[in-house]
Amino acid sequence: NRLFTSSKMIGPVALDAFCLPPISASTVIAAATASVCEQTNNVTFSIAPFAYSSSYNWLYTGTGASITYTNNNASVNFAFGATSGKLKVFANSSCGSVSDTLSLSITIWPRPNATASLIDDTLNCFKPKVPILGNSTTPGVSYGWSGPSSYSSIQQNDSTGKHLPGIYTLTVTTLATGCTRTASVLVYL
Repeated sequence: NRLFTSSKMIGPVALDAFCLPPISASTVIAAATASVCEQTNNVTFSIAPFAYSSSYNWLYTGTGASITYTNNNASVNFAFGATSGKLKVFANSSCGSVSDTLSLSITIWPRPNATASLIDDTLNCFKPKVPILGNSTTPGVSYGWSGPSSYSSIQQNDSTGKHLPGIYTLTVTTLATGCTRTASVLVYL
């Protein structure tokens, strides 16, 4: 450990104080995950408190991330188009010395695209169901539909429930990452 001195003038008297730099109790940043889908908010990270620290600085080397933090805990929002990078943190002591920097590599996964469409949007006595169509240009995805009266389907393309107008929501999931995106259609009666 290094010992720092800090001089401070109090009137005509100069006082020298000895100051220890912040010392980390751990060398890791704790996280629920180091892989995140873009457009994910409130992803939390933390470190064990540093001895002799008075404040902390958190930063992200990728783009599209906003960080809010209180001391040794941080919450990060990853925007659409956010890029992978390193989350870094260091502590400051009250006399201005700085700790070693801890870092964690973060992988940002893109969300799949999703398109929901209809051939016809109106149910009637002659058309008790209408086709609902799902599409994604993202490879390796699964499809799921939900709608009124607990309607559900795991087909890419399906038909509405019989005489069930309302909002039908398509969820497209990238199988390799678990990232999702939704799209909806409105069916009238």
